[in-house]
Amino acid sequence: AFEKEVDEFRNKKLFGFGFEDLQRVEVKSEGKATLLERKGEDWLLGGKKADAATVQPVIDQLRAMAGMKFVKGQMGPAFLEIS
Repeated sequence: AFEKEVDEFRNKKLFGFGFEDLQRVEVKSEGKATLLERKGEDWLLGGKKADAATVQPVIDQLRAMAGMKFVKGQMGPAFLEIS
């Protein structure tokens, strides 16, 4: 363990919501926003009902997202924003 770099011990998950039930996911890219919202048992995509079987894999992938390496110094401009 003493031979490992500090970065190997850091939590690399990009999102900290774990397995909580999400109510809202907003994605902004190139000035365009896409909103996924939960109303009761249904998911709405831009105000229209979305298929839960399509939405759930997206949420699962967000949960699994992790950084592979920490950048030293300044990064460039953001091209994608997920909240």
